[in-house]
Amino acid sequence: MKRFHGFKRYNKALYLISRRYASIDYLVGSIPKPSLVPTIKPSSKPELKNLPPKDIRKLIITPLQLNDYFRHELYQKPKAQQITQSQAIFSSTKNKHEWSHAKYDEIPDIKYNRLTKLKEDQYKKMDKYKASEYHETFFNSRKTFGIVPEHLKVLPEVLLLGHTNSGKSSLVNTLLLNREENKSVSSETQHAFVSKRAGYTKTLSSYNVGNKVRIIDSPGYGEFGDSKQGEVVMDYIQQRQVLRRAFLLIDSIEGFQEEDLVLIDSLIEEGVPFELIFTKVDEVIRKNFSKLKLKLNGPLSPDQRLKNGELVKLGNERVISHFDRLLEENGVKDLVTVPKLLFNNGQTNDYIAMRHGYKEIRLAILQSCGIIE
Repeated sequence: MKRFHGFKRYNKALYLISRRYASIDYLVGSIPKPSLVPTIKPSSKPELKNLPPKDIRKLIITPLQLNDYFRHELYQKPKAQQITQSQAIFSSTKNKHEWSHAKYDEIPDIKYNRLTKLKEDQYKKMDKYKASEYHETFFNSRKTFGIVPEHLKVLPEVLLLGHTNSGKSSLVNTLLLNREENKSVSSETQHAFVSKRAGYTKTLSSYNVGNKVRIIDSPGYGEFGDSKQGEVVMDYIQQRQVLRRAFLLIDSIEGFQEEDLVLIDSLIEEGVPFELIFTKVDEVIRKNFSKLKLKLNGPLSPDQRLKNGELVKLGNERVISHFDRLLEENGVKDLVTVPKLLFNNGQTNDYIAMRHGYKEIRLAILQSCGIIE
């Protein structure tokens, strides 16, 4: 069984050999690309006809529009009914943290099976002439070894992966927002503790969603990770039978890092399906719009609104180019697999006033586990 001894020490020669996949340019296809600036509805007032709206933020590109722009033709756009179904499962149930463990063998059902087998082996080795009724009762009892019984229930699992400080814990908290918490963009949960210190998460952590699926948050890898954390992640990837899909988080500002590309190859080699989630899209939007001097507040003249419209178009094109470049420069277009590209912002700012993308991620998780078609 292969063991992972830290992503930094991964054999680069193996990395080069493993990228032996056919080229699939899945960003260029027959599907028309949506406009970078949504269509402006004509005003009923002749003098305001074809002017951008007063609130120009309505035209700034969002993670949802990035989902549409980069969606491969193999994947259909989610239907409203599918989004509603996934929202109901995530929002109306009592989601909870179940366990956290630093070693693969300590995962509840793995530990239970291991200790059960050990108990059976001990019983087989016991001298039957010395065995009493007590011993027989003990070895035949359904002992859970101190493990919470509900943690032994078999559920499909998805794994969140990412570099240290890529936003895994923040995404967990957003995904697990209930209906009341989700009424405000400032609402937060603390199912997963979010630290400003990179590499804070040291264990695999399980979050039960409606008793239908488990989301497994993993330790980050990279500069602030260590070999033990890498080992438990790779043990999970290579051995976990109930793993349905991995979701690899990419910091939209930092882009793909060496460890991300190595991990992509490892997932392909192990036959684990995966999708890519670009986090912190709000930071990319802020970065590409902050220097454009958009006038967001106060009375706007028709000329100012027209100027705003042109600036937004320029800013949207910059955002698109940013992600195009990330995908092109890092060989993501050359993968034999075709992962979904999902975009998310967990924070808001002057240019993006709502959280976007998490509903589609919720749906992708449930679809990967066969809960929603």
